Amino acid sequence: MNVPIEVFFDIDGCLINERYEFTEPIEKVIEKSRQCSDMKLHLNSNRSLQSMLKKWDELRFNGFLVYENGLGIYDPSTREDHSIGTPIDREHLKRILLKMSDEVSFVSTDELVRTPERFQSDKEREIYCEESRIFTATVYPRLIVDRVPTPDIMFLDEVRKRLVKEYGDKYDIPEFDGKSYFNILMNPRDALKSNPMRGLAGENRIASFGDNITDIEMFKKSDKGMIGCPANAVDDVKYFVVENNGFVADKEYTQGAIDFLDYLREK
Repeated sequence: MNVPIEVFFDIDGCLINERYEFTEPIEKVIEKSRQCSDMKLHLNSNRSLQSMLKKWDELRFNGFLVYENGLGIYDPSTREDHSIGTPIDREHLKRILLKMSDEVSFVSTDELVRTPERFQSDKEREIYCEESRIFTATVYPRLIVDRVPTPDIMFLDEVRKRLVKEYGDKYDIPEFDGKSYFNILMNPRDALKSNPMRGLAGENRIASFGDNITDIEMFKKSDKGMIGCPANAVDDVKYFVVENNGFVADKEYTQGAIDFLDYLREK
């Protein structure tokens, strides 16, 4: 008798690209998920719940949403939301950031990344934070060039150093990883995407698909050989997947995720 499979997908860099777009028609993803009706497909991301729900409505998967690095779990079928994190103090964060900028705004940073020209400003320096986050923070330092918020590595590094000084004892604040979001992540030190996986899966087998270093913890909670990454994954992730008999897709982003489901079906 086959034991059911619980599949956990990272979103950014896996199902969508740096422009927050699926790289294959969404109908193709939906059709593939229907072919895998014997699997339970979950999303597991550092994103906020609100941000994930926008993608969930398009994907029509059948599992749970693990959001903000495992600090919250949402069941779309019952609309039950279970969280274990402590909310971040937004006002304190804003005061710290105002010492380095002309203005701090809490906005939809998905829109900031995709259409920065919509956020025109007469300021010199602005810092944007994701408005829908509760337990974590994403901070987007921007210089205003021709009235448009524009990434700047030096400004980003300056802001990160200040945040490390202020929050480094309680939050992991990794260095800029070279992706085109140009943002700073703040996660409580005990927050891991992998933490809720076994509790959700129970006795079922676990599979996971990710592209970045933080996803290796998901891989470690997965069953042998049932891990995968897209072609655009960072080298350390590809190495870990190969060393643990997993699946490195030939294709990037959405198509890589689709191919991973075919790989699991064959196994």
